[in-house]
Amino acid sequence: MLGPSGPPARAAKPTLPPSLPPLPPPVVTPSPSSPLPRASDAVLTAGCQHHTPPLKPLARLIDSRSQSPHPPHHAPVGPFIIGVTGGSASGKTTVCEKIIHGLGDQRCVLVSLDWFYHGLPDGVLPGTYNFDHPDAFDFEALGSTLESMKTRQPVTVPKYDFARHSRVEDNAADLDAADVIIVEGILTFYDPLIRNLMHMKIFVDEDADICLSRRITRDVKSRGRSVESILAQYTRFVKPAFERFILPTKRYADIVVPRGGDNLVAIDLIIKHIALKIRQEDLRKVFSNLVVMSDSYQSRGLHTISLGLLPFQRRTVTTPSGKKFCGVGFVQGLAGVSLMPNGETMESSLRDVCNTVRIGKMLMAEGGEKGVSYECLPEEIEDKYILVLDPVLDSGEACEMALARLMELGCREDRVLVLSLIVSPQAVTRICARFTKVQLVVSAIDKGIDADGRVYPGAGDFGTRYYGADTIWGGAR
Repeated sequence: MLGPSGPPARAAKPTLPPSLPPLPPPVVTPSPSSPLPRASDAVLTAGCQHHTPPLKPLARLIDSRSQSPHPPHHAPVGPFIIGVTGGSASGKTTVCEKIIHGLGDQRCVLVSLDWFYHGLPDGVLPGTYNFDHPDAFDFEALGSTLESMKTRQPVTVPKYDFARHSRVEDNAADLDAADVIIVEGILTFYDPLIRNLMHMKIFVDEDADICLSRRITRDVKSRGRSVESILAQYTRFVKPAFERFILPTKRYADIVVPRGGDNLVAIDLIIKHIALKIRQEDLRKVFSNLVVMSDSYQSRGLHTISLGLLPFQRRTVTTPSGKKFCGVGFVQGLAGVSLMPNGETMESSLRDVCNTVRIGKMLMAEGGEKGVSYECLPEEIEDKYILVLDPVLDSGEACEMALARLMELGCREDRVLVLSLIVSPQAVTRICARFTKVQLVVSAIDKGIDADGRVYPGAGDFGTRYYGADTIWGGAR
């Protein structure tokens, strides 16, 4: 607990990377940061075996339990970006079309990787050029396009013309502002900068023979090619590129859809999940490193939840009766850093749940000079897991400076957790966007900050109320 004099508890309101070895194709490959709930894995698997009626446009889904009581209007939420990849003729376009149709009332835009081919080199015949190699694509132009679309601004994208073998202005796609952006192509997950822009990554998996038969049918009908030329290109370029470049990116997928566009159960699940995500007025859908506690009167739970995010190691102890008991304990090297003066109000609660922790202190300068004016930190802090304590984050500037200082000292982002009781949406955006691997654990997100830079409705001057003082010295908020 914060203590008898503390405030009352609040209700929570193109250089190629080295080629990767092919991986065995799992049905569902969730990643630790996957936005899809684990309970849905069984549904996806079931989708491989059962037939469902055709999909209907999805009505609005509103889950009041996942909605924040105070939407963070001051922190604009960008579009939900989905990556869809898979082998040639695996059914990627069909999956994308069904997702767009299922979302119905949402503004969706499809961006094709095929638009971003480099121009055909001089003197190279189209039949001898490998269009399935990563060097054939302009990933930098794709990244620039997606960055512009994240600001919800309409953009014009010159599309690759396969007749003239270049990207031309008179063959351009006008893309309006959208709630959902779907990026589709054979190497959508290949470039890490493009991949990191995506909130959901889908790999469409289909049998190689079916893909080949679809490719032959498509190219003979729509492109007037002979079966012999299609097979020659498939053997020389398409199949080797799939095994070397496309299949290994399956490891990055949040969802693997077997049977492509025929897997209606999997597609329906994806549609419902996307619809839920884009309707949440919640910063948690934007920042996967933000953890918000459920409603509770136990402020100590903030520290308990935070410690649960740290790694554990197995330990065996011998009881007085001589029997051995196996369990887990915290890893060695845990430290706390309280941002003075308000962070000191959380130290006793941290010691209650971890009495061996060593706690350091930092004080931020206010006024013209920004930075750390005082610090007293545990030795070898760069090797420790760190809990940063600050009960109220207004603008988040002080916490940001403290984290920057810890990074200067060699601390790793993925070993730092920030603990706070009440935060503003601006503070969440400032911290989670800059330090993407730092986890922010909070009990409540308030409406915003007022003209004085304080979170509102907030809890007043937290340090003054806790210490029972009329005024309190301190630093930047």
